[in-house]
Amino acid sequence: MIFAVLLFLAYKNHLDKYRWILWAVMLGMPAAWMATESGWIVAEVGRQPWVIQDLMPTMVAVSNINTASVQITFALFFIVFTALLIAEIKIMLKQIKLGPNQGGH
Repeated sequence: MIFAVLLFLAYKNHLDKYRWILWAVMLGMPAAWMATESGWIVAEVGRQPWVIQDLMPTMVAVSNINTASVQITFALFFIVFTALLIAEIKIMLKQIKLGPNQGGH
């Protein structure tokens, strides 16, 4: 809902009149990270009791993935997300240098 209001105010060019929405968005940034981590924790915790309660044998719960596949996947994720971080930082620094009046519409 906040982003719908933000989009509407940006479209009407009234963001500078409603500073509270800017603060709400800034303070809400960690929510995406918290949602991702919470989802991962729920998925992992929800999976484990089946093995503990002997409803599924431990051998069935173990993945049959070799170590090299896991290492390659981790390396690829690291490279992609590092590249995205660098691109994001460059974009933000460029916009900061342009200032509020030249960067947007």
